[in-house]
Amino acid sequence: MKSLTVHAPVRVDLAGGTLDIRPISAIIPKAVTLNCTLNGGVTVKIEAVSGPTSLINADTGTTGTADSAHPDLKLAAGAVNFFGKKAKQGFKITVKSALPRGSGLGTSSVILSALLSGISRQLECPMDRLEMVRIAADIEARILNFPTGVQDYIAPLFGGMNAIRFPAGNMTVSPISLPDALAGRMVLVFTGISHFSGAPNWEMFKGFFDSNKIRSAFYRLAEIANLAVDAAEAGDVNHIARRMREDYDIRKSLPVQLLPQTGNLFRFLENSPLVTGFRMCGAAGGGTVVAIAENGKKEQLEQKVAEMGYRILNFEPQHKGIAIDAE
Repeated sequence: MKSLTVHAPVRVDLAGGTLDIRPISAIIPKAVTLNCTLNGGVTVKIEAVSGPTSLINADTGTTGTADSAHPDLKLAAGAVNFFGKKAKQGFKITVKSALPRGSGLGTSSVILSALLSGISRQLECPMDRLEMVRIAADIEARILNFPTGVQDYIAPLFGGMNAIRFPAGNMTVSPISLPDALAGRMVLVFTGISHFSGAPNWEMFKGFFDSNKIRSAFYRLAEIANLAVDAAEAGDVNHIARRMREDYDIRKSLPVQLLPQTGNLFRFLENSPLVTGFRMCGAAGGGTVVAIAENGKKEQLEQKVAEMGYRILNFEPQHKGIAIDAE
């Protein structure tokens, strides 16, 4: 095989974000995360060449070797080094994203999932998807020096909408049919503030263990997430949206919030008759807000938000996961 291209979708999390971080996922008996993939993401091209493996970040123009410590290349370097010497020779690896930097839609984790999928395919070293999730989480935790969740890897590796649960000693991924009305009502708003998950996750993680108030909030988030899963399984977009709003109401009181510059956006979303529900993606701290418009009001909502100066990300839910094109 001379080269292959990995297409990997990012995700939007609808409920239960940060409940997928161990040991929080083990401590809360009914921890669950609900997310779905979008029809946009990252592309990783792996070409067979002679000589040492080279790494290219096409978004920033950064290049380096498999031993690079450059921030723009360390995910690729981490994936290559996981496979050892056999991956350090003979490849040219190029990574490109369709998302703004710090979108909060799991881009870095999706890149890592794509890299592991592509390199294992090139080396003819098949890997189980859940095994790949655990490996990716460990690699990224070492790079970030912070604990990481698992939902961002599961989304591209499994595709579509999934409920992710954490029974003792295990992790389960239950597919859910995408509600027909979801694409026609979902609006993704990029705040313009880059989100990087390590520090926000750590603040939430610490708060869970240091504060009874925050721990109680996490248990309530788990209850809401389970109700959101029930709504998704019933195909009820209105109830999904209402659970998202409940999730937001709890998270806005927690330590990690979007910066004050976005206050006008949240005031609008909280009070607009165009909006059924919304929440901050991931652990907040920047990135994207997902909103569910009232039925038939998506275009009006997008127009209003754009007039406020925020960027609309034109992606929709999809059922597909990682796809690999071989040449």
